[in-house]
Amino acid sequence: MVLTMFIACKKTTHKPKYYKSVNETAVPAAVTSAFKTKHPDATNKKWLIKKDNSNYVALFQNNKGTEVMSLIDDLGNFQKENEVSQEQENEIENETENESEGGE
Repeated sequence: MVLTMFIACKKTTHKPKYYKSVNETAVPAAVTSAFKTKHPDATNKKWLIKKDNSNYVALFQNNKGTEVMSLIDDLGNFQKENEVSQEQENEIENETENESEGGE
């Protein structure tokens, strides 16, 4: 009798990152200008780009200290804006590829 043992190997696949971190100098002037006009007192800004449609995301604190996410197209039109909880911000960070990571 032959005893055959099979070992199941779980193939690890890495989920592609949804956002890419970008330096503000890489964000089109129309986007940064529209953002600064609407939120002149914003602090702790982080700029991201959505990989699926090239919209820009600004994560920042407003003048009340609330974390906010703005979605802005490359022409400077605001598409969406909402408050972000710490949990949501952590999720966004987990879905963000840093410039140093390279990517797809």
